[in-house]
Amino acid sequence: MGLLLEYIGAPSSLFHYGAEVVVGGRNVELVGDQGFQASPSVSGESFERSAVFAAEVGARAELNVTSFFRIGLSGGYRLVSGADLEKAAVSGGDLSAPYGQLSLRFGSF
Repeated sequence: MGLLLEYIGAPSSLFHYGAEVVVGGRNVELVGDQGFQASPSVSGESFERSAVFAAEVGARAELNVTSFFRIGLSGGYRLVSGADLEKAAVSGGDLSAPYGQLSLRFGSF
């Protein structure tokens, strides 16, 4: 569960920009041969579980292609704290990283 805050500058312009902040909490699990996944596990067999807090800060550039289609490129940083999976020697620092995203948005804007 979390919160998303987003700002879109000049959304009617052909080219526009935006910024977003996402914060929230969840569990991270180590599940057999499947590796890591967000809770709850499909099989119900979790070998190790840790509650985490995550926050993302990012910026986006977007192009209005048509009145119902936008294409965007965004990037930012994801910070994860609280992860402590001893068996896999994974901490929050291992799950924190920069990210990039290409988005195709369809709808009524």
